Amino acid sequence: HWLELKMPIIKIHRLKPGMVLAVGIKNHAGRKLLLEGTSLEQTHILNLKGWVITEAIIKLEGCDLVSTQ
Repeated sequence: HWLELKMPIIKIHRLKPGMVLAVGIKNHAGRKLLLEGTSLEQTHILNLKGWVITEAIIKLEGCDLVSTQ
């Protein structure tokens, strides 16, 4: 089983370049827009706003998903 450490959910207007996605972002149809581990650039943030994505889960420095097995 996988235990996900608490990662902050950040509203799009609070995202900053250099933040890293802890979880990939998909649109309402399930299409991948950005992959887990993407280091956000200003163009990514602008695209997310254009795609009407409202929040993202950001990786905390030094934290990863941890297996409980």
